[in-house]
Amino acid sequence: DQYFDAIEDYLSSEQFNLEVERNASLYYPDDLAEQQRYIEENGYFGDDVWEWDTLTNRTAFWEKRKSARDNLRRASFMPGFAIINRIVSIIDVVIFEEEDKIHFDTEPGRIGIKYRF
Repeated sequence: DQYFDAIEDYLSSEQFNLEVERNASLYYPDDLAEQQRYIEENGYFGDDVWEWDTLTNRTAFWEKRKSARDNLRRASFMPGFAIINRIVSIIDVVIFEEEDKIHFDTEPGRIGIKYRF
């Protein structure tokens, strides 16, 4: 997922790698071997290289990623809605199927539900 985030945020892998190089020199200012290791571990090289040819294509990619994130967020609410729906259905059945056994108590000074066995 970090790879696709980088594709979304940077115009090219070269631009991303320049930032990785800057970070490496900040994190390991006196250790060139550690800088090189950091760059190799965090940069994108070989088959992972990219460069956006047009801003329109980059924008289209961003819109697809945003839509996917929004759909995933919406989907995460669905189990909760299903549970609430089930609870409401149970209450509906209990109240309206057995009207003679269950009713609301609305006598003065009292509010409640009565159930007769």
